[in-house]
Amino acid sequence: MNDSHEFENGKTICKEIIEKKLGRAGKDEISQYLYGLLNVCNQKASQGFHVINSKDIFSLSFCNNGDILTQWQFYGNEGIAIGFENSVGSFDAITFMNEDQYDDEIEEMNLDEMLPHDEIRLFPKRIIYRDDEKIEIFESILEMGINFIKKYPGTVDMCIEGISDVLFYYFVLM
Repeated sequence: MNDSHEFENGKTICKEIIEKKLGRAGKDEISQYLYGLLNVCNQKASQGFHVINSKDIFSLSFCNNGDILTQWQFYGNEGIAIGFENSVGSFDAITFMNEDQYDDEIEEMNLDEMLPHDEIRLFPKRIIYRDDEKIEIFESILEMGINFIKKYPGTVDMCIEGISDVLFYYFVLM
């Protein structure tokens, strides 16, 4: 990421929400969960199964209006412009593969039959700019863990691991 506020903005908002919830929490498993997630928010990587590290995040930007000069004037610098007929929201995923793999596969099959399997896949998502939307997302993620712990006591560590991956996924979009 080239903007120091990218990724960190979501962390800051999430930490504020957790701190408010901690002010109302007791000394039970819910507070352990919240303290654990507060600690996770201060780390460079998530703590779960699919470790997401802020250093491993790369972005590719699209815009709905292809004629926005401000979108490209600072990032163009002899770059490449690619246009699409459909909006970004119509893509399920974008797949990249290395040149050797591509050359091997197009020799063997029709391009219309080529399916992704072990390539790098990107999943286009809209960036979330509105703070009220960010708060709503984090509230619902945190509540998901709280509800799970209430239903299944003794799962605090498992919840922290799972929820940390989800939080880091959303930090990227803010």
